[in-house]
Order: sequence, then structure tokens, then C-alpha cells
Amino acid sequence: MKLALVLSVALLSGCVVTVDDGDKSPPDSTPTDVAPATATATAAATVAATASASAQPTLPNFGKVCTRAGCTGALNVAVEGGDKLAKGKYLIEIEADGKKGSCTFAAPGFCGDKAPKCGGDVEVSVVTAGCDKASEKGAAPAVISELKLPSSPKAATITVSRDGKKVGELKSAPQYKEVRPNGPDCDPVCKLGDDKLTVR
Repeated sequence: MKLALVLSVALLSGCVVTVDDGDKSPPDSTPTDVAPATATATAAATVAATASASAQPTLPNFGKVCTRAGCTGALNVAVEGGDKLAKGKYLIEIEADGKKGSCTFAAPGFCGDKAPKCGGDVEVSVVTAGCDKASEKGAAPAVISELKLPSSPKAATITVSRDGKKVGELKSAPQYKEVRPNGPDCDPVCKLGDDKLTVR
């Protein structure tokens, strides 16, 4: 009778009545849904990570790549005094790593068909300058500028004589630098060295 009266009053007043039936079991703690904020953050992170990984370029591994440029090693000997050679017949004798060679020419006029001629077991070339203008009126005389030994010898002796008299000598133990035109680990390897010969 008392319970019915309470219910009647509650219904008339528009209140919600909770009846405690004595069951003290805790509510189920296992969530059935993921909170919207958590789901949105997780999805955004997954999309960002996937996009970042996809943006990184993947390059093929071709290994060592070498170009095909060539080079020639040499001992380059500058001729000091080659612009003021006295008149006469010249003989250049070369000994390099046990091999011998020689070159001959006459000064002045060592251009064209009178260019220095070389022979022997040592490859050598006599480099001239100014021969293209030597025949022009008022042009500076041609000069012997350099001797070039492409074999890059470890040691070389060069002697210059004029009319049988020694006018220059060089004993060279050159320090070479290695040149690799196709890259640091690629062939060919060319050795280049420099020295100077004075002709009096």
C-alpha cells in the first residue's frame, strides 16, 4: 500500500523513480564502441604514415658506374731558355728507365718540315709554340716549350747539346699524381709529372 502510494505520487509529479532491487553487480566494463575522437586520431595517423612511406623514392642499385674518358700519362719537362735558342744544330739525348732515345733539330727554323725528329726506344715529343705565325713579318720567333715523355718514367736523364757542346742537363726522379678521369674507382689511371730543363 505504501509502495503504491509512492509510485502514484512520483507519476503525478513527472519524476523518474529508481528502484534498488538489491543487485550490487558492477556494470559491464567492456566497451562496445570506440570513442569518435580516438577513432579519428588513429585513422589520421595511419593515413599520414602511409603517405609518408609512399612519398620516399626508391632508387635502383646500379653498382659502380664509370664513364669512358681516356687519358695519357706523361712526364712533362718545361724547357727554360727554349725561346732564346742560339743558332746551331741541337741533339737531345734521353735515357729513361734503362731505355734510350734522341731528338735532333736546328735553330732557328725548326718549324714545318724542319720540325724536331725523334727516335729510339724512348717515346718523346718536342713541343713547339709559335710555328703557325713564324713566317709572318714581325712575328716573334718560334720556341721549344716542352719535352713530353708519355711513358711516365720513374727516372730520366735528359742532355741537350749544341754543335757537340753540352748546353743543358736534367736528372729527374719525378713525383707523379694519379689522374682517374672516369671516377675514383674507375680505369684508366694515368700518372702525370712535371720537371724543368734549362738550356743555356
